[in-house]
Amino acid sequence: MALCPFGIGASYRADYTPAGAAPSAACGTPLPTPAVHLAGRGAASFLLRARGSTPAALPRIPRYPALSCTIGGIQTTPRRKELPVATPPRGSSHPGPTGAEREGGDYLDEVYPTGSEDLDRVIDAAVSMFAADGFAATRLEAISKVSGMSKRMIHYHFTDKLGLYRRALARAMESISPPVEVMGRSYAVPVEGMRRFIDAIFYRFQDNTAAVALMLRENLDNVLDPSETAALSGHSDALLHMERLLLLGQDSGAFRPGISAADVMLLVSSVCVYRIANHKASLALGQMKLTNQRNTEGLRRMTIDMVLGFLTSNIPDSGYPSYLEATSKPDAQAPKQADAYAIEAPEIY
Repeated sequence: MALCPFGIGASYRADYTPAGAAPSAACGTPLPTPAVHLAGRGAASFLLRARGSTPAALPRIPRYPALSCTIGGIQTTPRRKELPVATPPRGSSHPGPTGAEREGGDYLDEVYPTGSEDLDRVIDAAVSMFAADGFAATRLEAISKVSGMSKRMIHYHFTDKLGLYRRALARAMESISPPVEVMGRSYAVPVEGMRRFIDAIFYRFQDNTAAVALMLRENLDNVLDPSETAALSGHSDALLHMERLLLLGQDSGAFRPGISAADVMLLVSSVCVYRIANHKASLALGQMKLTNQRNTEGLRRMTIDMVLGFLTSNIPDSGYPSYLEATSKPDAQAPKQADAYAIEAPEIY
């Protein structure tokens, strides 16, 4: 009996005899219909029957490399569309191929598309594991084991580990943004609207600590190019909503001028990130556990009061439009005009 080289780590058996098996015409004595069960790593399981004896009712999938093996003295060579389907590949929620899928395509990934819930499970697992171990130490085999999707399917959907890391970082940025229903509300009183909005941001940071930890790691490890991380920003809608609240409060006289949405976001994120990034240092230096319920509630109230006090204080206007300024792309270097009144530093010999 020969071992068929199908995939990696293939196994086989020939003890399956279907009910009502007819004797083979190739031998003088009645023989059960021979069969081979092949299980390639990360692939579907197939039931290969003897040539010409495959029931027509079984579904078919497109052709794979021809297998030739001898079972019970019978030479079997599967032809095109002679591979009945047993089970879909591991990690797929698809129940099985349809007629159109059986006719077209040459790969299992096309026959068994992965559902969005499977991809979400892989991305969520990647966020947690990249945040805990970093990009270099995290292996796709570990993500495959946790998420339940085969490594081959992960490569199919995300290309490589770096592609999965980009998706995980984008998911992390989206996780800490307030939900759409919060940003869609309008408030007649700007102070109350700002209070509720800051409260929603704080809870998003608190409920997604792995997302915050992943962004902290990216700031330290610099896995992606700065241009890539800028394109992954998930705070644009939150900044626009905060800008509307600020303009409404400044027009009504409730908020002082000279403050932008980026200024307020810096205050909020500083406290929220400090709770996650420095909780061990606070526990070691000041015996203060920032992650317990009492101190988490205290930080929430501190964040709201800090922002509202900053917006409604009687500090004189400095004349600047904001405290922080976005970095613009550098223009072409223009020739500088000489300053007739400039004082040159003396040469030191």
